[in-house]
Amino acid sequence: IERAHIVDYSIHHFPELNLLVANFKYIGDDYEKDMTNVANDEETQRWWKLTDGMQESFVEGATGSGGDIPWWKAGLLNSK
Repeated sequence: IERAHIVDYSIHHFPELNLLVANFKYIGDDYEKDMTNVANDEETQRWWKLTDGMQESFVEGATGSGGDIPWWKAGLLNSK
């Protein structure tokens, strides 16, 4: 994630909602390009295969971390 200009990455668990929330600071200048590079990384793809089945999304139509509608774009999709 450092190569993608992401710093201060953290994940928080809210047990009463059974919810994980991740946040980070992006310090680059081309977010879409950096996120595409992350998505194309083989190690990232292996991680997603392990973890996607353990996650649910608030984004309708999302089927995982990659693809046309990734679950992690919830905030970005709702802010446009």
